Amino acid sequence: MHPLDDLPKWLSNTDFAILDHRFAQHGRDYLVFIETSTGPDKGQHEIIFSHCVRADYETRVMDVSWPPSWGNEFIDYREWIRAGKPDGYVWGTNCCFPHPRFEAIRDSALAAEWTRRLGKEMYEISLQTDMFFLRLIFHSIRSRKLHDRIEITDEGVFPLK
Repeated sequence: MHPLDDLPKWLSNTDFAILDHRFAQHGRDYLVFIETSTGPDKGQHEIIFSHCVRADYETRVMDVSWPPSWGNEFIDYREWIRAGKPDGYVWGTNCCFPHPRFEAIRDSALAAEWTRRLGKEMYEISLQTDMFFLRLIFHSIRSRKLHDRIEITDEGVFPLK
């Protein structure tokens, strides 16, 4: 059984936003902060991928979108509006949506190699959004609800030009 198999019990398959993701301050675990407005546990959550030995990140913003989105007005939504909503990718929405969702990579050669090296069972997941692709090699998953607030997914605001 893959640790990701337990997440769909409370996480909607498609209706959630990625608010932030990064290594924890101590550097061992990888954190993904999400918001979901559907399902039995609406609100903002932290998903912890413990003992993360590898995190690969790659942009999914198309090459043609990078040059027109280069200016700093694209990293602040209000500044982008003040600038007249110029064409380009608006980084300043400060969230992105998964397409389709977290995916368990079963029979992962990368996870098998890390399992062999560490003597602990390791797993692989991937996450694709309109902004990035993320691959993690980790040992286990746990999550915690941060609060009931729903700020992003209820607005339905995801301006792309």
